[in-house]
Amino acid sequence: MPALPEDRHVGPPVRFTPGLRREGEAAQLPVPPTSLVGREQERAEVSELLRRQNVRLLTLTGPGGVGKTRLALAVATDLIGDFRDGVALVPLAPVRDPSLVLPTIASVLGVREAAGRPLRSALQEALSGRNLLLVLDNLEQVVEVAPDLIQLLASCPTLQFLVTSREPLRVRVEQEFPVLPLAAPDRDIPQTPTALAANAAVALFVQRAQAADPNFVVTETNASTVAEICRRLDGLPLAIELAAARAKVLSPSALLSRLTNRLQVLTSGPRDLPDRQHTMRDAVAWSHDLLASEEQALFRRLAVFAGSFTLDAAERVVAAPGSAGVDVLGGIASLIDKSLLRRGTDTTDEVRFGMLETIRAFALEQLEGSGEADDVRRAHVAVFQERAEAARSAGYGPQQVTELDRLHADLDNFRAAMTWTLERGEAAACLAIAEPLLVFWFVRGHLSEGRTWLKRGLAGHLDESDAALRTRALAAACILANHQGDLVEGVALGDEALRLALLLGDPFATALAKNGLARCYEQHQPDRAFALWEEALRLFQSTNMKAWASIVMVSLGSLARRTGDVQGAERRLKEALQLSQAIGHSWVEAFALTNLGQLAWDRRDAAAATDLHRRSITIWREHGSTWGIAYAIVEIAVIASSQGEHERAACLFGAAEVLRESVGAPVMRFAGTGYEAALAAVRASLGEARLAAAWHTGREMTIEQVLAEVAAAAFEAPSSEPVPVSSLPVDLSDREVEVLRLVAQGLSNAEIAEQLYVSPRTVGAHVYNIYRKVGVASRAAATRFAKEHALA
Repeated sequence: MPALPEDRHVGPPVRFTPGLRREGEAAQLPVPPTSLVGREQERAEVSELLRRQNVRLLTLTGPGGVGKTRLALAVATDLIGDFRDGVALVPLAPVRDPSLVLPTIASVLGVREAAGRPLRSALQEALSGRNLLLVLDNLEQVVEVAPDLIQLLASCPTLQFLVTSREPLRVRVEQEFPVLPLAAPDRDIPQTPTALAANAAVALFVQRAQAADPNFVVTETNASTVAEICRRLDGLPLAIELAAARAKVLSPSALLSRLTNRLQVLTSGPRDLPDRQHTMRDAVAWSHDLLASEEQALFRRLAVFAGSFTLDAAERVVAAPGSAGVDVLGGIASLIDKSLLRRGTDTTDEVRFGMLETIRAFALEQLEGSGEADDVRRAHVAVFQERAEAARSAGYGPQQVTELDRLHADLDNFRAAMTWTLERGEAAACLAIAEPLLVFWFVRGHLSEGRTWLKRGLAGHLDESDAALRTRALAAACILANHQGDLVEGVALGDEALRLALLLGDPFATALAKNGLARCYEQHQPDRAFALWEEALRLFQSTNMKAWASIVMVSLGSLARRTGDVQGAERRLKEALQLSQAIGHSWVEAFALTNLGQLAWDRRDAAAATDLHRRSITIWREHGSTWGIAYAIVEIAVIASSQGEHERAACLFGAAEVLRESVGAPVMRFAGTGYEAALAAVRASLGEARLAAAWHTGREMTIEQVLAEVAAAAFEAPSSEPVPVSSLPVDLSDREVEVLRLVAQGLSNAEIAEQLYVSPRTVGAHVYNIYRKVGVASRAAATRFAKEHALA
C-alpha cells in the first residue's frame, strides 16, 4: 500500500546501483523502448487499485501477447512516488522451479543469505519495514509459490505485489485484473482514416508499421483493410506488432490475404523481446506446454468450434468416439484461468466460451497432429445438424427472437460444419444444416449466404434416400432466390421442387414449393400466383402448419391489394395478423402490419399508415431483420414525400438503400409501394444536387439515427382532431385517446382490436389504464368523460 502522507519523503526516492544499494532497496525500473498505446483506462484503474490499503496482491491476467508486462511497467512507473522505498521489477520468465522464486526476489533486492539466517527470514527482515511495490513478472509457470508470497505479505505489512500471469494465483488476498485485447474497430463505424484514428488497435498497428516503413500511412484506400487486419488479430498487441513489422515488404491487402495462415506470418519479432515472444506460435506454445495432458486434449478439441460455443455443445463434441474421457466443465474453467479461453454471454444471456483466433490457430495445429481431428469434426457436425433441425420449428413460435439470436451466435459453427462436409463430398450433411435454417437465412437477411450453401449442397452427390431433403432444399432455395429478385432461377428451383414433392407425396414440401413459385409469379402473372398461394394455404392448413399458413395469408392479402381487391386484402391481412399474434409468430405480424400500413396509405391516412409501419419496424428490429426494416422505411419515405417532406424522404430512401444492399435485396421488392413515383417527386422538388446530398446523409446514418428520423416523421390524420390531447385534464397517451374514442362509440374490446390491428388483450390493457387515469370504473362512465371533453 502507498505510504501515508506523514511517512513520505519529499522528492523521488533515493536510488542505488545494484552493487551499492541497501538490502531491500528497489532497483531501477527498465525503460520500455516504445510507448504504451491504448491502455490509458487500464493504467489508471490498476494504479488506483494499488493505492488502496486493502489491495496487497494484484494480478494482471490475460493471454500471452496481450501486454501484461508492458502495462505493469507503466503502472509501476506511475506509482514510484507513492511508495517510500520505491518499486522493483522481478523478471520470472526464466524461472521454472517455484523454489527459486524467493531467491530471485532476493537477488533483485540485494538480500543475501547469511550463516544461521535462512533466505526466507532474511527477506522478511529486509522487507518488514519497507513500503515497497514488487512487480513479479511472468509468474504463471511457478504459481505454486503463492503460499510463500502470502507469508511475505503477512510479515511485511507495507509490502505489495503487482503480478503478471496468464492465470490467477487463486489465493484469498488476490485482486485479479483481466487485461483484455485492444478493442478492434467496429464494422459499424465508417472505415475511414479519420474514424479509425481513435482506435487503439489501429494506432498500435500504424505506430509499429511506421517503425518498419516510415512512409506507411492509413489512406482512404487501405483504411478498411487495416481495420480488418486488426479484427482478424483479435486486437492482440503482440500479434498486431508482429504483423505490422511486415509493412516493410507487404501491403495491407497482401498482409490480410496471408493471415489465413497467421502463425506463419506472425514471426520475426524484435530481438530484444523475450524468446517466447519472437513468434506468435512461441507465445501460445508457452501457455500450452504448461497444461496437463488432459487439459491439452481439451484445448485442441475445443478448437473445432468457430466463434464461440456453449458448455452443452462442448461436452458432446469433446466426448467424440475415439476420444479419451475429459472433465469438460473443470477443464474449461482451468483454460479460462490460464487465459486460453474466454467466457462471455450472448444477447440471450446464455453463457458461451471461445478462443482468440490466434490462439485457436495454434490449437487447430495441435488437433490436426493428434489423430483425433476427423472424430472431433464429425461430432461437431452432428451437434450442429441437430441444432439446425431443432430450429426448424422454434423459429416460428413465441420464442423466435431468442432462437434467432442463438442461431446467430452459432453461425460460425454452422459455417465450419458445412464447409467440412462439403470438403469431404458429403452434400446431404451440408443440406441437413442449410435447409432447416431457411427462416434464419430469410429473417436475418442472410439471403445470399443461405442460397450459396443450398446451391453448393444441391450441386453435390445425393442418394435416392436424400430425395425428401433435396426437395425441401430446392424449395428453400427458390424462396431465397425470388426474394433477391432472381425470378428465373427461382422458377427453375420451384418447378423442380414441386415435381419431386408431388412424386414423394409430401404435402408440406408441395406447399413450400407452391409458396415459392407464387412469389416468383406475383408481379407478372398475379392470377397464377393467387392460385398457387390458395393451394399452398390449403395444404399448410391441412398439415396444421399455422405459421406457414399465416405467411401465405399475408401474401394473398398483399396480392389482393395490388390487384384492387381492397376488401379481400383487408380480410386476409387481418386473418394473418390475428393468427400470427395468436401463435406468437411475430415476424409475420410485422409483415401484416406493413401491408396494412400500405392499405391505410391507399386511403391516404398518413398518420395511421406511419403508425403501422413504425410498429412493424419495432418488430423487425427485435428480430434483427435488416431488409424488413428497409421495407418499412421505404413506405414511410413514400408518405413523407407526399407530405412535402422531400429531404426527409430522400434521406430515408438512402438509408433503406444501404440496408437492402447489405443483404442483397433488390429494389423490385418495393414495387407497387409508390417508390418510383415518390422518388420522381423528390428529384423534381430537390434537384439532383440536393437529392444526392440528402441521399448520402441517409446512407451514412447509423441504424439509431435512421430510427430517430422515422420517429420524427409526423403526419396529419385525414380527419381533424376535436381536442388536442395536451388539453385533457389527465395524462392519456395518443393510443389511449384513440381507444377511448372507440369505447365511446360503443365498440367492444374485440372490435377495437380489429380496427386498430392489435390483440384484444392489448386493448384490455389500454382500457384498464384509461379507467385508472380518468378515475372511472365502467365503459358508461368512460364514455361520459369522452363526451364531456369532445372526444366523442
